[in-house]
Amino acid sequence: MTFFHDDTNIAAVTPKPTQNNESLDESLAVKVREFANRMTLSGARNLHPLVIRAVEKPLITQILTEMKWNQVQAAHVLGINRNTLRKKIRDLCICRPGDADREPRRKSL
Repeated sequence: MTFFHDDTNIAAVTPKPTQNNESLDESLAVKVREFANRMTLSGARNLHPLVIRAVEKPLITQILTEMKWNQVQAAHVLGINRNTLRKKIRDLCICRPGDADREPRRKSL
């Protein structure tokens, strides 16, 4: 059970089971086990950053979509700083729908 605080009330949110009645933890455990097995059999190393990236990108993209790309609200829901969210959007190459054709902005030196 997870608790969210929005300055006015605290609501308990229970993760919904997937189609086959698995919790998110159970579903992830199966996928991570399959992935880790394939990767270790092939001799791969440094799996942690690969798994974190694979989970972070769809999570952040989904929350941004639900918050209509309001980064302040999305950062609040994710429990991270807005600047951290902006860095993750850039590092994970997350694009707003319709912006995929545009070149990403680069900081000038």
